[in-house]
Amino acid sequence: HALACILTGGHVDGLEVNINEGGVTKYRGGWQRVITPAGYLGGAFWGAAATAVLGWQWGRYVVLGLLAGSLFLTLICLAIWSKAENRALTGAVCVFFIGICILLAWADNSKGGDQDVVALYALLFISTFVSAFSVYDIYDDCIARYVSGEETSDAVVCARNCPICPARGWGVVWFVIGLGMWVGGIIALLVIVGEEGIH
Repeated sequence: HALACILTGGHVDGLEVNINEGGVTKYRGGWQRVITPAGYLGGAFWGAAATAVLGWQWGRYVVLGLLAGSLFLTLICLAIWSKAENRALTGAVCVFFIGICILLAWADNSKGGDQDVVALYALLFISTFVSAFSVYDIYDDCIARYVSGEETSDAVVCARNCPICPARGWGVVWFVIGLGMWVGGIIALLVIVGEEGIH
């Protein structure tokens, strides 16, 4: 949501992440019709984009760098602002996965052996999982478990701002778009690898 707000000319006032996998982005301005579905579609987009570039070594390094960088940023935010009880455990998990990113970068750079294939498949699993979970989350939150009148749902907000279809209808639209992104990322990777091989 925050990135979509900034990209559409808005200003982010604050972010709140809840323990139930939800959260709130407080913002001013921007294009609300783009910002509202960005939480669901953003995961599908970034997962598909990461999947699409895995055929190139530079793409794998970019994906690893972004993943490690976001974990490091989480670690810094956790150390500075968080007052959560499980702060040490969350920090340890971040450090562990930063180490995994470094290990995968080393494996991808090693010549000979099958380490580079292990790195490719590990990253392929992570990137496709992100897209697949985003698609599942759209289905679960906006289609299957939809509760009429739930004012906190992004789909309800979208239906209120653009009433051409009900909230569950927006869930279906987002599901189709997310599924298209997921499949598109996989097809793009297969085309790249088919034409150029793995670099």
